[in-house]
Amino acid sequence: MALRLVRTTGWLIAWLLIAGALLLMGARRSITFYHAAIGDLSQPPNLTAEFVALSISGLMLVGVARIRPIFVARKKAETALRDSEATYRGILDNMADTFYRTDTEGRILICSPSATSLLGYSVDELTGKPLAELYVRAADRDEFLRQLKEHNGRIQGYVGTLRHKDGSHVHVETNARELFDDKGDFLGVEGTARNITDRRHAEEALKRSETQLRLLTDSLPVVIVYVDSNNRYAYGNKLAEEWYAKSRDKLIGASLRDVLGDEGHAILAPYRDRALAGETVKAQETLTYPDGVTRAIEFIYVPNRTKGGQIAGFYGLVTDLTEQEQAKETQSRLMAAIDGLDDIVSVYDAEDRLVYANQALLNFYPDDAEVLRPGATFEARMRDLVSRKTPLDAIGREDEWLAERIERHRNPGPAFELQRQDGITLWMREQKTSDGSIVNIGTDVTERKRVLDALRDHQQQLGLITDNLPASIVQIDSDQRYQFVNRMAEHLLGRPASEIIGQYARDIVGEEFHESLRPRIDAVLSGTQQEFQANVTYPDGRNRQMEFVYVPQIGSDQTIIGYFGLGLDISERHTLEESLRQSQKIDAVGQLTGGVAHDFNNLLGIVIGNLDFLAEELQNNTELLELVHTATTAALSGADLNRQLLAFSRQQPLSPKVIDLNDRLSAMLGMLRRTLGETVEIESNLSDGLWLTDVDPAQVESALLNLAVNARDAMPEGGKLTIQTANVPLDDEYAAAQTDVTPGEYVMLALTDTGVGMTPDTLEHVFEPFFTTKEVGQGTGLGLSMVFGFAKQSRGHVTIYSEVGEGTTVKLYLPRATRAAEALLEVTEDIPAAQGETVLVVEDDPNLRTLVVKMLHDLGYEVLDAADGNSALAAMAQTSRINLLLTDVILPGGMSGPEIAAEAGSRLPGIKALFMSGYPRDAVTRQSRMDDGVLLLEKPFRKVEFARRLREALAARN
Repeated sequence: MALRLVRTTGWLIAWLLIAGALLLMGARRSITFYHAAIGDLSQPPNLTAEFVALSISGLMLVGVARIRPIFVARKKAETALRDSEATYRGILDNMADTFYRTDTEGRILICSPSATSLLGYSVDELTGKPLAELYVRAADRDEFLRQLKEHNGRIQGYVGTLRHKDGSHVHVETNARELFDDKGDFLGVEGTARNITDRRHAEEALKRSETQLRLLTDSLPVVIVYVDSNNRYAYGNKLAEEWYAKSRDKLIGASLRDVLGDEGHAILAPYRDRALAGETVKAQETLTYPDGVTRAIEFIYVPNRTKGGQIAGFYGLVTDLTEQEQAKETQSRLMAAIDGLDDIVSVYDAEDRLVYANQALLNFYPDDAEVLRPGATFEARMRDLVSRKTPLDAIGREDEWLAERIERHRNPGPAFELQRQDGITLWMREQKTSDGSIVNIGTDVTERKRVLDALRDHQQQLGLITDNLPASIVQIDSDQRYQFVNRMAEHLLGRPASEIIGQYARDIVGEEFHESLRPRIDAVLSGTQQEFQANVTYPDGRNRQMEFVYVPQIGSDQTIIGYFGLGLDISERHTLEESLRQSQKIDAVGQLTGGVAHDFNNLLGIVIGNLDFLAEELQNNTELLELVHTATTAALSGADLNRQLLAFSRQQPLSPKVIDLNDRLSAMLGMLRRTLGETVEIESNLSDGLWLTDVDPAQVESALLNLAVNARDAMPEGGKLTIQTANVPLDDEYAAAQTDVTPGEYVMLALTDTGVGMTPDTLEHVFEPFFTTKEVGQGTGLGLSMVFGFAKQSRGHVTIYSEVGEGTTVKLYLPRATRAAEALLEVTEDIPAAQGETVLVVEDDPNLRTLVVKMLHDLGYEVLDAADGNSALAAMAQTSRINLLLTDVILPGGMSGPEIAAEAGSRLPGIKALFMSGYPRDAVTRQSRMDDGVLLLEKPFRKVEFARRLREALAARN
């Protein structure tokens, strides 16, 4: 009752009330004792009981006084407990991490309010809920408990995945411990859970980024490495592993010397030192790599600077120039293919400036060079079109039409017709590329429209570029289903697109062929472009040699979602290549037959000449004369067959003409600029008053083109080509210092480039046939040798000057033109006998020489004979009474027939010349540079023909 009173009234009032009650009780008991003592009570009290009650009251009063501090202390404890609970609750309410406690069954007893933001449930909803129900995977909860036991009831940093109230997944990191009472009985688990979802996503994004970076660098055809300041590799991509013949784990930490060896280290060390000194280095070298391949490389070293400006290392990017040249060749073939199209093609960039115009377009508009030069705007071209060949639908509304045409160009739509006033109709297709460029394709359909106007709707379907290319183009997704096919693919696969799109590739091309392509498909779906050839039998039953290119298709998330396939039918190309090889064999045989036929003509000449003599002796023997005639006819048939063999060799002569070289060069400059490209600047410095020259125009143009292309190849990064002409007299002193140079007046053509130049060793061999500094397949090595041969054959001269890094100058000296030779005198038709003349015969074949001498004697001529030039000169020294030189063109001993004739003309003024040869006139003229007007007796010959040619030669003017 006292405690209840304390709670009701408070400590002070309760104590006063209790103390007052006890005092009153004590006073009453004292009065009772007093009356009892004086005998004033009617009934005497039980003094013992009263005394006990009085004692108890006193004791209670003392007890109340003593118990008050106890109750005060308890009150303070309760107040402190309430304050502690408030503090504890405040901590829980403000914790970023979620605190929780479970019972022995794993049900949540307590959790902090942050659980709501973590899982979306209220505290009341979570209280009593089994913690296992919140895990996405039950195995995660089991693993958590297992690790808790394994680590003696405590666990730090356990990561699990919980399910949010809205169904999403939440990644948490948990610290927890088991709870036990004083007796050691298990009470439950308490711990904290931290939301690491954002961190986990960031880690996964970082991992994906690193993976993508690795995939990207591994897919590039460039060696990418990082070398730290200690000269050790810290990174290398897949191609680096292949070149260095080391796995990635062995490459990382290895030094430059460890990887490339002493020779490679010696070559690259100076560049490495420059990069580690802070310089960005770009250079080219030739290096033998650990994989055994010697490569011409171009590399860039880029220093890596820390925030403090220190050099931590450098990045290295190394390119195999061989592959780059192959890529250039592929691009060149593609551009050549586009230039070979009949369609006109132009490409404008995003700012409507002309980037490319194919040859068909330039040919179609030969007078529009200004608006078809690179950099000219589309608007300028359209204004020129309106002013010169106004389209029919623009008449009377030129400005409006121009605005509409430019808008249509910038926002391409369906294909359309463009009809000009001059009657030309173009079918125009325009398409915008991903970079904003516009591709224009125009087809001259004037004739087709006239005949097939009813097919206009069908022609509008040809607006896509892919349907205009002579190649099969398909798009196949990662499940091997067709997503797109162009018209050529429809043709080759033998069915329309509607029956192909959505179908599995193996169902269209056949299981066997599809399986044969499986390694290529797997490779392209892993990110590697594939280029290969295959023989394919298509549904039409034809077997075709195809060249395929598979290119990975990259999705927006940088994953490979399929691939594009390009297929070119190269069957015809293979046929042409085979024809070329056969033609080369024929040319080789032709060269062989030319030499054989010459010797055979000599033999036939002996046979026919002796048969003619035999026929004269057997005039009275009819039977034997008939046999001689039969043999003569057979020999003449052999001569005809031999002429066919000589024609088979196709030896063509030069066709020299007197030309103005400046005019030729001026006409070729435009073609040269297109051929060499925009990176090469061409400057012409043509001399005024240039002499005329006597050369074959086609050959001089070919020589100029050969030299210009060589100059371009020597300037891979671009440069300047200077073309110069001049009148140059070459004196005796210059001629004496050169080989096979005749003093005289020449027209000089010089080409100077700013290219890489040539080493002395290269210069020593530069004119040799088949010598080339280009990669295999990039050049024949015949360009400069052809120029050299042309110069010599034209009685000219060629020189070349070059230094490494300083460029190259080639000078071609062509002879100045002179007056044409005088016309020949007419010969007498009669065939008179000799008139006392003396003939000097020069022939290396002794049997043929004997026959010719006999025939001359028989005709009444005095005869001297010689086997070669030296013998002929010796004969001339013995007598001046030689009227005619009869000589073979090609002779042993160092002097040809024309050279002997020239010497004879200087020694014996007035001497005439008649040449003999087993080669036809064209071949002789080309090989010996004889004039077309010289007298030539082709072997074999009859005695009658021989006699007439002798008189013709003796009657000719010198």
